[in-house]
Amino acid sequence: MSYFNVLRQLVDQQLFSALLSQAQQYRLETGDRNVLPLVALAHAHLGERDQAAALVADAERGLSQLDQEACIDLAAVYCLLGRIDEAEKLLEQALADHPGHSLALARLAWCRMRQGRLSESLALYQRSAALAPHRLLVWMALARLQLAKDDHSAAQQALNSAIVRFEAIRNELSERVVTDVTAQLRGLQLEIWLSAQALSQAEQWLDERRETLSEDEWCHLIVGYSNLLAGRAHSAEADEALRKGLKHYPKNLSLLSQLAELAQLQGRTMQAVQLLRQSISLAGAQGEPQAAETIRLWVRLSSACLHQMEQQARHAAEKALALAESLQSNDSTPEAVIRQLRLQTKNALAQVASHEQQFEIAETLFREVLAEAPYFVPALQGLGQQQMQQGHIDEAVTLFETIKQVDPANGYSSLINARCFPDDVASLEKIEHAARQPSLEGPVRSGL
Repeated sequence: MSYFNVLRQLVDQQLFSALLSQAQQYRLETGDRNVLPLVALAHAHLGERDQAAALVADAERGLSQLDQEACIDLAAVYCLLGRIDEAEKLLEQALADHPGHSLALARLAWCRMRQGRLSESLALYQRSAALAPHRLLVWMALARLQLAKDDHSAAQQALNSAIVRFEAIRNELSERVVTDVTAQLRGLQLEIWLSAQALSQAEQWLDERRETLSEDEWCHLIVGYSNLLAGRAHSAEADEALRKGLKHYPKNLSLLSQLAELAQLQGRTMQAVQLLRQSISLAGAQGEPQAAETIRLWVRLSSACLHQMEQQARHAAEKALALAESLQSNDSTPEAVIRQLRLQTKNALAQVASHEQQFEIAETLFREVLAEAPYFVPALQGLGQQQMQQGHIDEAVTLFETIKQVDPANGYSSLINARCFPDDVASLEKIEHAARQPSLEGPVRSGL
């Protein structure tokens, strides 16, 4: 097995920190440019977008020197960076030369799925699965696509195949990946039952799991179940599921936090504020293990209070920023998490200043955030909305176009608010696809 195959096995196993370390070492030892996309891929999966983008630019300067496998890896990085058209071009070129390349088929299928071309995506995934039935993520994608067609039997079959594959390789995976994949498979099973209107079966299964799972695992399932219910316009049932969960675990932060978000989306602001304050109190009582979560809750409280309780919104943002600035790196809160928290809290304070019409202060704070993280969507959105309010439409549109690159749904929604309406069919189809992604908000995105 070549060393590149070893590195690509780390991708399959989702061991991106190990991939980054080994790929960087290989690059230093050999100078082989074909490893550049794998280093970029590791950075992208680890949330280090700027490093990934810099490596992609380096790879592009010598694109003709990359072999076909490296180009397929580069397409994967394009996918993660939201550069779907460029990924598609590379993958189509690879498949023109090797029509049976299972990984290129799977990645092109993902592009088609993101574009809303579900029938094409399904056919490509099916070809990939037939050529390489060991790919767990392909079977999971097939299950989701069959669900989109309301073919519950085919979705269940694909999920069963994913479970068989997972059981065969789980000993090769890290504990974190096993936990993540297990949660995804359970969530898919719930989604299939809900799509088939088998709510009683789903609820019975959840009740049975409470006897065998830990509090965190079971409550994670309830949070996911409430998301699925809300996404199918069953917001009352979602609320009820969370409240039933809290009867068993009244101090569970994930249940309280989800209930607060649902209340805020439904316009029950005072109830959301009360639930967030309760969550902050619980998280604070747990001390250091919940320090990061406490900061996130203060940020959310600031947002919830912004339009009706300005003074409380400012207090919450300042509290969050002070806590983030005092946070020290350790095993439970690594430096990357602290950096992200400081960006979030500074952005929260900028939002408050903007709402108070302290525009110069707000713009300074927004631009400080963007200087450190140019693709930080909340700051791009906040600064763009402020520019709109001040009549700087062109500047706002530029910011919203940047958002579209990394978060199409928010980007399109912001552009529509700026009265920028695309008229080409491809863009309109992308907007419709983004609008129909279920969430706590419901089956459609109202802003789109």
